[in-house]
Amino acid sequence: MKNRDTGDMLSLFNSSGSITISTPEQGDQNVSESDFMTNSNKSLVNNAMALDIIMLLQLMGEGLQFIKTIKSAENLKIAVLTCDINTLMLVQFTMNKKGFRFCGERQWRHLRKWIKETSNKASLVYFHVPLIYGDKKNEYHVHYRKNTGEEIRIFTDNLNECARKIWELKNLTNYMVCVEENGERILRWDKEITFNSNKWKSCPPDELEIIGKMPVIEKIKG
Repeated sequence: MKNRDTGDMLSLFNSSGSITISTPEQGDQNVSESDFMTNSNKSLVNNAMALDIIMLLQLMGEGLQFIKTIKSAENLKIAVLTCDINTLMLVQFTMNKKGFRFCGERQWRHLRKWIKETSNKASLVYFHVPLIYGDKKNEYHVHYRKNTGEEIRIFTDNLNECARKIWELKNLTNYMVCVEENGERILRWDKEITFNSNKWKSCPPDELEIIGKMPVIEKIKG
């Protein structure tokens, strides 16, 4: 597969699976899945962090190399890709400066630490990315609820735009924001419902939620 096609491949990411990031000891491009699973220097990411990894890989362009596709023990289609560790660090730094992403700051710091520590002992990083079967690309919508109770859905062209919209919509005028992948909720954030608060927390997409106008709770200082 040509490098320019890796972006199209990543748009087939299967969010129900986990992405494996690894540094095979021999740096062999023919490494098998078992080598990834038994390697001690590996990291498994899913949910919000997995979307950030896909966004990061999409930003690499020619710096990302496709190796092959394999089938996992769970019958998932897996794309094996690799890149130079220094390129990975540079792109992550660029994402860090933008400031918008899906995962929380603690998870993002953990990934930065892993990459930095890995750069001291490896030159290449490998990614096992689960893909959906077929060639229909994922579509992402941002669904948010205003304090007034109005529901709005916005189509986004890519994950970068989706993450930017999420970042913009976590404000005082809204109290729920979620990401829909192919019409199904996969991520959700709720705002604290105390007066004039803009504290947001990640929560399960199917957790019990408030519908309609946001109730306001005022904190009384003792």
